[in-house]
Amino acid sequence: MRPLLPILYQDDSFIVVNKPAGVMVYQGWEGEEAVGLRERLREELGESLDVIHRLDRATSGVLVLGRQKQATVALSQSFAERRISKRYLALVYGDIIAEGQISTPLTKKANSTKAPLLQALTRFRRLAYSSEHHISLLELFPHTGRRHQLRRHLRSVGHPILGDRQYGYKPWNRQMQVSLRVENMFLHAYALQFQHPISKEVMSLIAPVPSHFQALFHQLDFPLEVIPSKTEPPPDTVPTLETDNTSNTFRSGSDEKTSPLKPQI
Repeated sequence: MRPLLPILYQDDSFIVVNKPAGVMVYQGWEGEEAVGLRERLREELGESLDVIHRLDRATSGVLVLGRQKQATVALSQSFAERRISKRYLALVYGDIIAEGQISTPLTKKANSTKAPLLQALTRFRRLAYSSEHHISLLELFPHTGRRHQLRRHLRSVGHPILGDRQYGYKPWNRQMQVSLRVENMFLHAYALQFQHPISKEVMSLIAPVPSHFQALFHQLDFPLEVIPSKTEPPPDTVPTLETDNTSNTFRSGSDEKTSPLKPQI
């Protein structure tokens, strides 16, 4: 029997869950089995919920679904107007600077080369680094919401996310699979902060890091205490990382070995 989806908060207006990695927000049914997160919640709770925002299938963490129209409309508008504070955790390749930002413009569609470029901004803070495995733990603060923004931004500066099959570097992912038994993508939507659409109370919701993160933290000798337990503001005046042209010479998910990623010191 499948475990129930972990609920972080619920009231009459909305429900917040800790989405497991590998579960799609929308996927529907396979025969009589609910396989999408929305469908599973409908089966478990006996009600239909509105998806307010999305997470990629391989990404775990905080996800909000509306229970009534007024809350759904208000929260959707808050996301659209960037009034939601988001924090992610990611394990990435290389030794990255302590604090910084990435402002590489992105197309609306991830794989489009002809579409117009749109403004995109991600700030980050490094929480830990393993010199033995050349892996950094980052706290990420996306200020815009472009498709696959964090994954594309980190790739663009030569620090792709560990286990990312689409934007990562396959030879390195395979190496980490052998040496650290990495199977998942290591991106977790750790926290959301927003104003309750009805009561106007400030809501701060945190999704505990999943088991695959904790297991790898142990291998990397990263204590869980490095993750901030309280909402802290993102770094403000910080250096901007420039796009690493060497990281763009291989295609997404490519096996090309002529242009390996180099750490950005």
